[in-house]
Amino acid sequence: MPLLPAKRERSRPAICVAAPLRSRLRAAAPVSSARVMSDEKKPFTVRDRRHFTPDGRVRADPAPAEAAPGRSEPTPRAAETPPGPARDAPGEPTADFAGFLLSLGAQAGMLLERASTAPEEAAEDLRNARYLISVLEMLRAKTEDRRTPEEERVLEGLLYELRMGYLARAGAAGA
Repeated sequence: MPLLPAKRERSRPAICVAAPLRSRLRAAAPVSSARVMSDEKKPFTVRDRRHFTPDGRVRADPAPAEAAPGRSEPTPRAAETPPGPARDAPGEPTADFAGFLLSLGAQAGMLLERASTAPEEAAEDLRNARYLISVLEMLRAKTEDRRTPEEERVLEGLLYELRMGYLARAGAAGA
């Protein structure tokens, strides 16, 4: 049982703002001023390399892309000259895996040293040092059979020294 009849809203006629603008544009640009493409030879060719036709069917044989005259294929420079000491300027530090391992080991060593000198922050420093040791252990597992003998020596030495330092500091903090 409806209490009140539904209220009907009056529909207003739609006002098209673009219609007067469109008529002004048509009047301003006469048809005779349309540009015609020139027939002169262009230095490039436009080819449709899409795999499908406009109606959605697969194209039979897409035309192979030919190199433009006067242009050569780009050469991958990264594959030609690998980064390393031979390419870097003299005196510039080079990034290598052993250096990366040593930097992580130095950070962990600094945290272990701080844990022994600043007892109020020892727990947090030990936790952060243990995290860096676990990062080194993860790198050891992920790079198995791909390390050079020098990298192997550096990694194993770092892990041994850091583990012994951690046990010494953790035992002193817990006692």
